[in-house]
This record gives sequence, structure tokens and C-alpha cells, in this order.
Amino acid sequence: MIVWLTLLLLAAFSLRAAEPFRGADVPWITYEAEDMGGTGKKLGPRYDPGLIETEASGQRCVALAAPGQYVEFTARESANAVVLRYSLPDAENGGGIDSSVDLYQNGSLLAKLPLTSRYSYLYGTYPFSNRPKDGHPRNFFDEVRLQGLAIARNDVLRLQQDTTNVDDFCVIDFVDLENAARAADKFLCGHRPPLCGGR
Repeated sequence: MIVWLTLLLLAAFSLRAAEPFRGADVPWITYEAEDMGGTGKKLGPRYDPGLIETEASGQRCVALAAPGQYVEFTARESANAVVLRYSLPDAENGGGIDSSVDLYQNGSLLAKLPLTSRYSYLYGTYPFSNRPKDGHPRNFFDEVRLQGLAIARNDVLRLQQDTTNVDDFCVIDFVDLENAARAADKFLCGHRPPLCGGR
């Protein structure tokens, strides 16, 4: 009986050790804002409908609420593309606003990332509206992408609130860094997907 129990336990541990990694293999590295250094205000974790941090990954994010506030991190691998997930406030009567955030690489300005909340924010209940007076805001976040960069491993990247920005805040959820293929490389068969099998 003891032998059978021992064999059963060994089999169970072996099967557990052989479990595959859960989740998809992705070609980018995600850097969560709340894990970065900087001077921004960390929000969350908190769950409550109508809160920005509720819709953030892990219900945590960082608000850059004053000129000069920033978050920064060190690139773990080289990359040529960046994706920033962010949130800006809506216009007082809906319709969104436009703004920007500065991206620095090793202390030098690399780009001014254009931000907008024109495609965010829904209010009220289904079928929803774009009127802030209807309350119950949702869909706070949007993303901006930039390619053609030359980011090396161990480069320090900083996202800083533009000193000329008069908006109330810019919330950073995360940054993805990736070595993205050129658009032409994605369609080597001469056809657009689905004729290429989606590649």
C-alpha cells in the first residue's frame, strides 16, 4: 500500500512538472507602469465601475498629473517598436481631447507620442452614448504605436508629461517593446491575408 501511494505521488508530481507554460508566446515584452520608477502617482489596485484603474491591467496604473512627472524603465531586450496603453481625460462635453507625452531614450528626447481620447469614453447604459452627463464612464484606454526605433538592451526609456501640456492628467497603463517585422515582410507571398494564411 505504501509503495502504491509513493508511486501515485511521484506520478502526480511528474505530471505537474510537465505542465506546459500557460498563455501565448508573444514577440514583445510588457513593462507595467506601476513597476517603473518615476514621480507619477500610482493608482490601484481597486475595483469599482467608473474608475480608470479598474480597466487597467492588474487594476494598477500611474497618473502623470503635473508637468515634468514621469515613469521610466530599462529595456530588457532590444526593440524597434513601442506600444503605449494610456488614458486621457474626455472633453467636458464629450468628444475627447488631443495631447502628447514625451518619450526619452537615455536622457535624449526620442519622440513626442501623440495621444487622444477622441476614440475612448462611453457613458450611460447600453447602447451607451458619448455624453458625459449620462454618467457611468467606461472605455478609458487607447493605444499609440511607433515603429522604426533603435532601442538597445539596457537603454533607459522615460515617458514624461510635456511641460506645455495643460490637461489634467495622462495615465500610463503599460508599455510594450518589440522587434516588429516591416510591413513588406508580412506579405512576401504577394497577397494580403487571408490569401497568405494570415501571415
